[in-house]
Amino acid sequence: MNLRPAIFVFVVALLVRLSVVALLLPQLRPDQNPDFYRELGRNVALGKGFVATAADGRELPDINRPPAYPVFLAALMRIFGDHLGVLLVANCVLAAIGCALTVILASRWLSSGGAMIAGLLTALDPNSVVRVCLVMTETLFTLFLLAGICLLVWRRDQTYAWWLCGVLWALATLCRAIAMWLPLVVLAAALLWRMRWRPVVFFLIGFLPLIGLWMARNASLTGHWFYSLSAQNSTVTGWAARLEAQRTGVSTDVARARLLERTGSLEFFDGREAFEKTEREQAKVIYETLGTKPWRRLPEIVKGTGETLLGPGKRTLEAFLLNPQPAARWRLIVDTAAMLALVVLAICGSLRHPRGLAFLTMLVLYFLALSICSEGNSRYRYPIIPLLSVLAVAACTRTIEPGTDATEPLHNGN
Repeated sequence: MNLRPAIFVFVVALLVRLSVVALLLPQLRPDQNPDFYRELGRNVALGKGFVATAADGRELPDINRPPAYPVFLAALMRIFGDHLGVLLVANCVLAAIGCALTVILASRWLSSGGAMIAGLLTALDPNSVVRVCLVMTETLFTLFLLAGICLLVWRRDQTYAWWLCGVLWALATLCRAIAMWLPLVVLAAALLWRMRWRPVVFFLIGFLPLIGLWMARNASLTGHWFYSLSAQNSTVTGWAARLEAQRTGVSTDVARARLLERTGSLEFFDGREAFEKTEREQAKVIYETLGTKPWRRLPEIVKGTGETLLGPGKRTLEAFLLNPQPAARWRLIVDTAAMLALVVLAICGSLRHPRGLAFLTMLVLYFLALSICSEGNSRYRYPIIPLLSVLAVAACTRTIEPGTDATEPLHNGN
């Protein structure tokens, strides 16, 4: 494999992201702490444990956020201190490695030039570039995800690749709970590739122990075995709050505050009795708002999925800027049009190579299915941009037949 395109894309992606960070850093709030990641990392670095400050000012164990990204931040803080610029530069490096991995992944099916184009599409995606300015887990999550995908598409005939992919995807799950059901994709891929049961077992041997350790931690605190409560929590604060706002005629923020006042939050653990009461109340709210005639939500599902795929992410930095300014309308239109073109080409690439690129298609559909909500969020698009880029380029260039030498592009485009 020719690594020069991957190195070139890494350099381009890193320079672009460092330039954006240098430009925006003076405008960013220095105390940004989205989803408690930074505060969790700081407390881990100080030896306080996996705790953050709840709404009442007390430091409580967090049972909603997975631990990998805060632990990564804690390591950075122990070495360099808790400085926003350092954390964002680390994001730039992680993201640039992810772009390089996109080239390596694409090289399985595309020529060196085509793979480099796929990597550059990922490196220059505006939404992906801007997100390095937030102390959030997407960059680390996507790196682990892509590393595991590369192992399976390049070395799926080797047992060690399945085990190592299991470890990498467990680390990805420890970044974001959305990856919890990736073993189902692995099973589907094994059936697609007509593999025996042995590789799947080795994947699970790599995947389950790390997940089990975190579940055991939660069980020791709460008395209940679970990995993450983010799906239930986000359903209450997202879907349920939006529907309650429509029913009562108040804003979504007001409806969300009222629901949380009624149910409490599952972000922090404040005793087993309070935990069980909150879980019951949230389950009741979800049933009351979503449990009856759920097919009525279909239009909102379609709208939210469209916003996730095509939305320009116009409010990505809004809450974290010292003086937020609305994005230029022309830029939002251009970003949406560019994403629409990428998605259309990706669909064409998937249809053009229904078997060879089926694994990437399954992963895209997996992340779309698990990120369905009433309001789209361009954050959910971040990990699928590399996959869409590979599929899009495959729709336009010569490809390499799966199972052949990756140095011999076919000339008939199959």
